[in-house]
Amino acid sequence: MRRIMKKREKSDLEIRAIVQANLLLNKYMIDSPTELDIAGIALMEKCIIKETELTGEAGRIIKSGDHFIISIKEGLEKGQRNFVTVHELGHRIFKETISTYSVCKESDLRENKIFKEALPNQFAAELMMKREWFLDFTNNRDLSFELIKDTAEVFNTSIMSACIRYAHIGDKPVGFIYVHNEKIRWKAFSSDFPFWSLNSKLNELSYSKDYFRNRTRYEGKREIDIDAWFRNDRNRRDGATIYEEIFYMPRYGGVLVMLTT
Repeated sequence: MRRIMKKREKSDLEIRAIVQANLLLNKYMIDSPTELDIAGIALMEKCIIKETELTGEAGRIIKSGDHFIISIKEGLEKGQRNFVTVHELGHRIFKETISTYSVCKESDLRENKIFKEALPNQFAAELMMKREWFLDFTNNRDLSFELIKDTAEVFNTSIMSACIRYAHIGDKPVGFIYVHNEKIRWKAFSSDFPFWSLNSKLNELSYSKDYFRNRTRYEGKREIDIDAWFRNDRNRRDGATIYEEIFYMPRYGGVLVMLTT
């Protein structure tokens, strides 16, 4: 059974993840993201990495004697492959999250409520996008998908993990939503974003609807009615608007939506 954590547990977990990630960075004298050799660290931590065919999984880790074998799904983009690898390394660091044979679906890489996956995710975020580095790079910059893409490139991670990290520690209120085949799959909102009660279905008022209807794309931020995403939110006001920017992901059949006020 997957155990859902309480708020206090989530805070304690985040501290544990940050501490362990920074211990590892200090151990290998890593002072910037450009010095982060993920494969090298994994090898030093007795992990053997291989790419293989995986169905319904992004990665897995198996204990084999004194070593661990990390299997990564073939064909992943570099940033995603890196994040999956460090996530699996997190399982190795936090042995209580690993069984003899642990499998991680792609949705597990965004999990922050289930103990078994949340701890490796927090660890991976801090190891790859250390808070100090991340804030130095993103603070006081205009928030757009250009910044998110630059961030993902600098930190050698995936666009999605960069979005989630920004939502957790960035300096501007924001909401990120991933829509796949017109279905809302996940969201990541900053604690100071004023709206939380998301519509259950993709609304016609969102420009993202046009992409799934006829593959129409739009560049930059566009002002939209609040009902496009938050029809039933208690902070909603008639006639209120928010800004929507869309990052198109045709390879995955989805879009990432950024909402700002």
